[in-house]
Amino acid sequence: MVLSWWILKTRYKLIHYVAVCLCLLGVGAMVGADLLAGRDQGSTSNILLGDGLVLLSAALYAVSNVSQEYTVKNLSRVEFLGMIGLFGTVISTVQMVILERKEVSAIVWSWQVGLLFSAYALCLYALYSFMPIVMKMSSATSVNLSLLTADLFSLFFGIFLFQYNFSGLYLVSLVVILVGFIAFNAVPTPTDPTATSTSSSSSSICEEGFYENPGVAENDAPVRIPAEVEEEDEEQRADETKRRASDLSRSLGEETDEDCSVGRSTKL
Repeated sequence: MVLSWWILKTRYKLIHYVAVCLCLLGVGAMVGADLLAGRDQGSTSNILLGDGLVLLSAALYAVSNVSQEYTVKNLSRVEFLGMIGLFGTVISTVQMVILERKEVSAIVWSWQVGLLFSAYALCLYALYSFMPIVMKMSSATSVNLSLLTADLFSLFFGIFLFQYNFSGLYLVSLVVILVGFIAFNAVPTPTDPTATSTSSSSSSICEEGFYENPGVAENDAPVRIPAEVEEEDEEQRADETKRRASDLSRSLGEETDEDCSVGRSTKL
């Protein structure tokens, strides 16, 4: 939200901050449900390092999403997908070779494993293909608030596949997050009012026919011709028309005299 306010000039209202707080309360209820269910998988060593890395990754993810929103709304969505596919492949390959080459070499390949990898790649393909569309229709903040429900859906799959223990706080968390998400999108987020007033003042024209904004280039401003100049132009056009008519009649008279003289010489 800070990056959107700074870069995209988005101005949030009180209802938007309340909606975000509701979503965060829902996340807190989901974490509490995990603690009550005994699924605390956090590490007990290097806690400060882990928290710092989480905050750093969240900040970089925010920069990425705000940049994505700016790109799809002001530039090209197709170019964005092409560039993220190209550089994402290179960066992921380098990361895998440096950090995960042992894990990759230890995989026991089978058609089931290949099918799972293919399904995972298909899901990511759909995510990154549809996210720019949703980002263009809404905003980066709205998309991230909607992603808070992803953990709940993974929980529902875990209940059926891995027999997770279910807690009523998960439903409370889902309801609170959905209420906050709906409240956030119910009121549109306006842009900077100063930018709007500046653009409107630059395009306003006063009664004399000149721009109020002195910074507008002379070639770009529409010129309004005064009435006196228009009357002079009409008089000049009328005089020009009379002059051409007199020249035409004079030339026709000369041609007639030449024809008459030629006829008399022929008779002689």
